[in-house]
Amino acid sequence: MIRTAAAVGALSLAGCSFAVGETARTVAPGQVSGAMGTSMVFNANDATRGLGPHSVAPQIGPVRIGVGERVDVGITSFFGFGLRADVKVMLSRATLPFAIAVRAGAGAAWNTDSRSIAAAYAGGIASYTFGVVEPFVAVTFMNHWIFGSPAPTDPLPAGQTYAPRAGYGDGLLQLALGVRIFASARTSVAFEYARWEPVQNDPGDGYSFIENDILSFTVCVGCPSRSRALARALDR
Repeated sequence: MIRTAAAVGALSLAGCSFAVGETARTVAPGQVSGAMGTSMVFNANDATRGLGPHSVAPQIGPVRIGVGERVDVGITSFFGFGLRADVKVMLSRATLPFAIAVRAGAGAAWNTDSRSIAAAYAGGIASYTFGVVEPFVAVTFMNHWIFGSPAPTDPLPAGQTYAPRAGYGDGLLQLALGVRIFASARTSVAFEYARWEPVQNDPGDGYSFIENDILSFTVCVGCPSRSRALARALDR
């Protein structure tokens, strides 16, 4: 008989950055933007232990740097002591009211329970500008590979072993809905709701994700907007 070592829950919430924290627009070449905030996480674990400090996760990033026309790169904190980075390409013109972008990236993190994680992700973002308000929707698939052994619990009965690693990792489909509101040309705030759904699980890595509902709030300095894109176009 094979026993799966599955620890259902979340990795360290320190520096998790659960929010998307951005719209489909990219930072202009040579410009930099930065976002920070916080998220509240709701899942089945909280239904039994109740909400508390363990349910709050800081949002550190993304910091985005414009590297070309409609192309920028971003860096964000990631599960515990880690970072992830991505490249975003805006497919629409910056001066249009609607924006569509694709992005792809990877990350790695090291946690206090002697486990580590690597991830790769890809997805798209769409947004539309109404004056100083820009609603957005983002869909991302993120795959995770968990390394290290889980903390031992009860000893295995005689003749039983842990399930071997399959190697394909643990996948999450992440859907986010939000709105960014610009208080000035350079400062904005965003409110966001996200739903994380597990879509694959490697039974041998001793870890499995569960469904999460996440509410986030972020403040951004330098985030791109249609008004800034129009002003830049007029300066040329």
